[in-house]
Amino acid sequence: MKLPLRLLAVGSLTVLASHPHLAAQSISESGIADVAFNEPQPLPVTNALPVQREVAYGDAIHGGTVIVRGEVLSPPYRVGQIGRKVLINDVLVAMLPGTTDERGRERPDRSRVSPKHFVANVETRLYNGDVLICFDDRTRVFCYSGDEPYFLQALIQAENLEERVLAALDYSVGGFDDSGSARIPTSQWRTALADFEPTDSLLQFIEVSGINDEEGDYLSEDDEAYQRSDPTRWMYALNVAGMLLVVVSAGKLLGNRPESGIPWAQIVESPDATRLSRDATVMILLLSSFDLVATLLTDSSGGFTELNPLTGSLLKNPAMLAVFKLTATGLGTGILWHRRKFAGAQQAAWWMCFLLTLVTIRWVTIQSLFYV
Repeated sequence: MKLPLRLLAVGSLTVLASHPHLAAQSISESGIADVAFNEPQPLPVTNALPVQREVAYGDAIHGGTVIVRGEVLSPPYRVGQIGRKVLINDVLVAMLPGTTDERGRERPDRSRVSPKHFVANVETRLYNGDVLICFDDRTRVFCYSGDEPYFLQALIQAENLEERVLAALDYSVGGFDDSGSARIPTSQWRTALADFEPTDSLLQFIEVSGINDEEGDYLSEDDEAYQRSDPTRWMYALNVAGMLLVVVSAGKLLGNRPESGIPWAQIVESPDATRLSRDATVMILLLSSFDLVATLLTDSSGGFTELNPLTGSLLKNPAMLAVFKLTATGLGTGILWHRRKFAGAQQAAWWMCFLLTLVTIRWVTIQSLFYV
């Protein structure tokens, strides 16, 4: 079957239009296209770099302090992030985990850390007045305001890398990793502190903070004054006194037990009953006084809550509590001693001594666990 020449020419032009890699050389006078197949041409290669984005900075922060590689940055602070980089005032403070593609674009690993959360955490700590210390792209710590001079001075005074690492561990500085607070391992501290050198701005910052050789004696005097006034300083002696009182009281209670099964109004004048009344009354005075001293010292040390509502209200005025406690104890023991010949008074004195002994055991246990 023969096709018209005009139809063949039209079909050839259609093929040329749909396949750019084919080039028509010539069309004969008869209308038949002479087609030649050219080699496909590669796309042109461009050396253009990816479009650089600007760092997205937040609002200016006038609180806190930022120290990067020994240099103290000047406030206000603006925290920004671009790709994996976190910057403060155009200074790199952290390189977030992630990858870099073939075109040089940095992509944070959002499964490990959210850049927005990381930046928000830094901004919040600076708003609160904390101090950010960056040693390298991975190692950075936050200190509460006032604590950082001691930590930095310990690093400066260290004579070698081992002492610097020990200083960092002794101060138990809370590290700030890519997801929040964390402890920095020793191996990372070794890398971060290997090239640590104090700069002039860092030394000036420590001097302005109030830690220098001229104020050493002043600080020592303050420490000695605090030790003299520290209530926990007397806890050990009080704890030993409580142990001795428990031993003596237990011996008195076990050696002198009141007669049972007799009316309370009955008079009992035996030597054992007389000794019971005397010893129990004396122990009540001693144990009650111990309870008063332990209450006042523990309350002044902090971390103590008085469950007795009456004593708790009087703790606001220690002198009032002491007067109330001594007055009530004196009246109670005076009544017991005045009625010491009666069986009821003897049994009441024994049981009161027993209860105060349990209270003393409780005090000794608390002081041994939390204050000594």
